[in-house]
Amino acid sequence: AGSTWSFEQKIRRPMGSDAVRFTPWLSLTSQSHRLNGYTTPSLYTSDLTFRSTSTRDLLSGIGFDVQMLPVDLGYGRVLSLSGSISHTESLRRGNVAVAVSEAARAGLVQREDIERARLRSTILGFNASLDLTRQLNLSASYATDLQKSKSTQKVSLLANLRF
Repeated sequence: AGSTWSFEQKIRRPMGSDAVRFTPWLSLTSQSHRLNGYTTPSLYTSDLTFRSTSTRDLLSGIGFDVQMLPVDLGYGRVLSLSGSISHTESLRRGNVAVAVSEAARAGLVQREDIERARLRSTILGFNASLDLTRQLNLSASYATDLQKSKSTQKVSLLANLRF
């Protein structure tokens, strides 16, 4: 178990026509990660205690969002389309130091410094939503990380029935 705190500052500039809205943006994100220490019993040794240091990340992002105004298809049907592309990259990513100690061997601590790889992702996504009636809405979305698209594709299909 642990915790992550994140603070993001984003600059956005909506522009476009009545039918299509374009929004380019830039962001800077600071994250702090902390893992809780814990003790676990072991069949082969005495109890083991694990501890780690906190770490910080600094990320930059750039992106572009596109949103079309909803299209009235008649008979209460409304179609909404949107899409986005964003690129996030780590500017700084701290290492994590992990310490393991055994209850029966007081004073002996094994330490390991784990270097964390830099983050780099380019996300592409599309969304469609169709209001068939006031009670029924269908939506679909697709997203992938273009850096590793074979393992990160996500497709969502959703039907919402209001009652």
